[in-house]
Amino acid sequence: MARGQEEEGHKLLVLEDSLLWEKVCRTTIPLHDRSSPFMREDIQNTKHKKLQEEHVLSFSQQNQKQLTMVKNSRGMIEQTEKIYFFDRATHRKIAKGHYPIEACIDLHGFIQDEAYFFLKKFLQSSQQRGLRYVLVITGKGQSHGSNGVLCQYVPYWLSTPIFRYYIHAFEKASRQHGGNGALYIRLRSLHKGK
Repeated sequence: MARGQEEEGHKLLVLEDSLLWEKVCRTTIPLHDRSSPFMREDIQNTKHKKLQEEHVLSFSQQNQKQLTMVKNSRGMIEQTEKIYFFDRATHRKIAKGHYPIEACIDLHGFIQDEAYFFLKKFLQSSQQRGLRYVLVITGKGQSHGSNGVLCQYVPYWLSTPIFRYYIHAFEKASRQHGGNGALYIRLRSLHKGK
């Protein structure tokens, strides 16, 4: 089969499928070392033979760090991951425009799963484009006395291993850029890993 025909045969994931898959990956918990009926010999001999155990994501191994969280004055952060925050001078330079904000994403109106998906894609593309400083607007979400879900979850997401690959530091934005409802993010260099 020609390569062009083969590519036409594969259906690309649409946005809804990607969102659903992200949600499944984040919420799946494996059964305690029970052998799966899908790993029996009769199925292993099919076209899925190349699937190896080390390629299967394990919630207990991949997300163990996420489960051991501590509360500090800057919100939820991981005990085992090094979290960087901006120093005052850097924060001031961003606020005054000496370090320009090169891109911005506004997560207003998104549900939690959509916000997670779009935030991850935004950080990936910003890093690939070589951007250094970006702004993420979560909104304060303080309607009817409740705290905003995204305002609470985005800093937590940024401290997880998946997002730590993309970001070097993050901090609450200054008042003119959204204050408590926004975050400055310094991206890691794609080539240096910093």
